[in-house]
Amino acid sequence: MTTQGADQQDALLLVDYENVQKLDLRAIPEGVRVRIFVGSQQKAIPIAMVEQAQALGPRLEWVRCENIAPNALDFMIACSLGREIERAPEVSYTILSKDHGFDPLLKHLRDQGLKCRRINSQTELEATKPPQETAEFRKVMEILRRSAKNARPRKRETLAKHIANMLHQKVESDTVADVLDLMFRQGLVTEAAGTISYSF
Repeated sequence: MTTQGADQQDALLLVDYENVQKLDLRAIPEGVRVRIFVGSQQKAIPIAMVEQAQALGPRLEWVRCENIAPNALDFMIACSLGREIERAPEVSYTILSKDHGFDPLLKHLRDQGLKCRRINSQTELEATKPPQETAEFRKVMEILRRSAKNARPRKRETLAKHIANMLHQKVESDTVADVLDLMFRQGLVTEAAGTISYSF
């Protein structure tokens, strides 16, 4: 990696390009470095993105995963994040990925006082404040906390439907998606092998 000017940067964006390809590098704010992680099976990068990347100069780095294995790119991102935090714990770190699997790790890091978060899309990059707990979120959590763990939904789809029923919303509504996303972000729920687990 070319690190010239890295000490003057106050934020690092780690992009899971295997998971999120919609990326406009022209919109990256000043003071943000970018590290794009590319999967082993991704053979081509759009010319427009390459041109945008050149404009960022030393602020951008490409990292290619050479191995084909489950979650290989995710582990590379997590490892890279850890090494950066060890070097510069005062920096703000953001992972751009729709993969909720990062959330328990990021919650653990936030609990240590570090500035780490995950965003689903680049449009959230400007939002420096973490997502706020809404009245809908608090209502869902209150109901779920009163229910027995073995009675709670074990699949993401059924949990989304359960939340929709509690809020009298359609399952595809933004409100339901926001509540579910915040539950993952806070580490209240995790997903492994398609099964939801609860930490409360």
